[in-house]
Amino acid sequence: MQFLGLLMMKNLVKPESAAVINVLNLADIRSVMVTGDNLLTAVNVAKSCGMVGSDEKVIYVDATPHTAETLPTLRFSLEDEGTSPAQSTRDIINQGPYQAGFSYHLAVTGKSFAALCDHFPEHFPKVLMKATIFARMSPDQKSQLVKELQKLNYRVGMCGDGANDCGALRAADVGVSLSEAEASVASTFTSKTENISCVPMLIREGRCSLVTSFSLFRYMALYSLIQFCSVLILNTGSCGSMERVVPFQLPHAAC
Repeated sequence: MQFLGLLMMKNLVKPESAAVINVLNLADIRSVMVTGDNLLTAVNVAKSCGMVGSDEKVIYVDATPHTAETLPTLRFSLEDEGTSPAQSTRDIINQGPYQAGFSYHLAVTGKSFAALCDHFPEHFPKVLMKATIFARMSPDQKSQLVKELQKLNYRVGMCGDGANDCGALRAADVGVSLSEAEASVASTFTSKTENISCVPMLIREGRCSLVTSFSLFRYMALYSLIQFCSVLILNTGSCGSMERVVPFQLPHAAC
């Protein structure tokens, strides 16, 4: 064999993603990334598309399950600063981003996600509330994440383009397939464009449909109420006029 060279493949972030994420942030709609890629890759993509701001911190969540030799552990490590003490980090999680002095996002892997579900149920909802990046997630874990967010009273919309997203697309309140492959079978909507630019348009159309439905309902209810009041007034007026009529008998005609 003769060596010819190396081939490098790079999957770039789509240029429309950052603008769409910004629109969702302005609308107070939370964006969460769930992927099967490496954790560091997912964090880099989240920073590139604006899910994690330049002034925001990323805290890695490392949870290990119970083994024959060790107990389950839960550790948090601040990005570029190594492992933080467990007590101080849990205080940050409990206090919230503003009381802690800085804004942060949690990053969780599939193994830590499973360990949190099994061994740390008291911290699991708090992690879900602040976690933005879920990496190395299996298809079953993706659908489980959607269901857990729904238990926290979230209305979840899911975008996916592969067969590994079918479970999450079906479990979500609104599923949007970005391709016409297997994901389109399980999703509610299928986008003709292979990017997430359809999400703000879908939200606008859904809100317009909701406003139109409520307006039609109010119109029909008001129309029925006006008709009922009109018939009631007419019947009441006719009954009153009949009570005031004095009956009399016409004289017989002379022969």
